[in-house]
Amino acid sequence: MPKRWMLLGLAGAALAGALATVACSGQSDVTAGVSTPVAVDPQAAVVRTYDVVAADQDIPIGIVSAGPVCGDRIVAPDPRNGVVQVIGLRDGRRLRAIGARGTPNGLRAPESVAVSCESEDLYVLDATEVVHYKLDSGEFVDRRPRPDNVGMGTGGHGLVENGEVIFPALWLSHKEALRNNPESHLLRGASLGYAHSWSQDGPPRFVLPLLTETCRNATPCARVTLSRIEAPVRGWLACQGTGAAVGVFDDAGSMRTRIDISSPGFISDDTSVASQEPIPMKMRWLQRNSTVMWCAEVASHVVVVHSTLEKGDWQPGMAMAPIALMNVYTMSGTPVALDVPIADVPVASDERSVYVPVYGDARRLGAAQRIQVQQIDIGDDAGALSPIFRR
Repeated sequence: MPKRWMLLGLAGAALAGALATVACSGQSDVTAGVSTPVAVDPQAAVVRTYDVVAADQDIPIGIVSAGPVCGDRIVAPDPRNGVVQVIGLRDGRRLRAIGARGTPNGLRAPESVAVSCESEDLYVLDATEVVHYKLDSGEFVDRRPRPDNVGMGTGGHGLVENGEVIFPALWLSHKEALRNNPESHLLRGASLGYAHSWSQDGPPRFVLPLLTETCRNATPCARVTLSRIEAPVRGWLACQGTGAAVGVFDDAGSMRTRIDISSPGFISDDTSVASQEPIPMKMRWLQRNSTVMWCAEVASHVVVVHSTLEKGDWQPGMAMAPIALMNVYTMSGTPVALDVPIADVPVASDERSVYVPVYGDARRLGAAQRIQVQQIDIGDDAGALSPIFRR
């Protein structure tokens, strides 16, 4: 099986009717249909649990964002603690924390990482810069200014390809778009992902067109996830925080298939919340509405995680856990499993598995000395679906 690279970020109705595919300008729209999804026991889905421990008096483990798997290592940004966490998959041991905040050549709030596993080059999308380190040693190499037009990059991880560094962030029409536009206009003129050459001067380029311009809450609107795919065409899988679909794009950026990801657990009250509204109102909106947190191609299937926030009155300093549900589809959009409860938003994926953090009593406050990472196999070593997902 060729190696897959995942780029590390909704209206709910019951699925009914037949699988519908409508061709239009080379694009097919796929809605879930006639196949009855598999009922999956969420406990049976976890095939291994890793205990990840930070050394005493060392930098704690925060809310890690999605990162790549390089060999037997997960490389994940930790915005709360201002580091990149490197976790070993042989024994779950934290191998190192790179770029500690407050140190020379340290980070501020890393949002996304792109890694060349072959050369051990690590590129970090930080608050105001893109910073280059060596992954194996944590040594600082170089830094570049972050382009003004790049929005938040917390939806997933990037990749290094053909001399370019690619991050899954909104490429905005102008640098003030997220701040000054009303939600109804915030995404106009934006694009998905940006790429630039590290070795040559030149303007960055955007990667894909938007899936939707709909924005009902500015925070999830800024979340973008891109995943490299090899089949049915070489190209991209993409999702947006407040979209209700996953797009399959060819390498030229043309959408080939649009997969409707609505499911019974995907809820919406059809309201919007303005960016200038107080945080408690935004948090209550996230309790009532599902948002797409992450998507990837795993074991030749589309895996999507959507969530709402747990109920409760949010107060400053309070950690609200996501109620995360996982949907699995074929690459043509047929649902395999819907609304499978998982512990949290995935921190990584590889060719066959999804890796999910469990923060335990530390919840999401960002100061844990120990967390767990659960491995969920989507496929098996033969390249077929894992038995729990088979009919």
